[in-house]
Amino acid sequence: MKATGESVIVRPFKMEEKTKSGIYVGDPLKRHSSNFSIGQVIQLGPLAFERERWLEKDFNISNPLVAKVDDYVLCAKHSGYDIKIAGEVIRVCLPADVLAILTEKEALSLTTWTGE
Repeated sequence: MKATGESVIVRPFKMEEKTKSGIYVGDPLKRHSSNFSIGQVIQLGPLAFERERWLEKDFNISNPLVAKVDDYVLCAKHSGYDIKIAGEVIRVCLPADVLAILTEKEALSLTTWTGE
């Protein structure tokens, strides 16, 4: 699979459904929020985030939201299309669906259920 146009290809995090003690809890992120999903960018189309790069270049707007490959991102929950390839779910979405760029620590803390 190769990203085209403005496509952003994200590998959604698989949420742990079982605690360390072996208790099944379902998808913990569903309990935290039904408005977003978290994943890692695996590919960007050649035009992805072109508007943001243009704003930075022409208007000197510093630090626009421009995701790069391997970044952890917060996406709108029902954005894009989920595709299953070789047993792995991949989400294809647009730059407007990327709500925030997260550090690895932030991404992992949002996807780990603590039982609280």
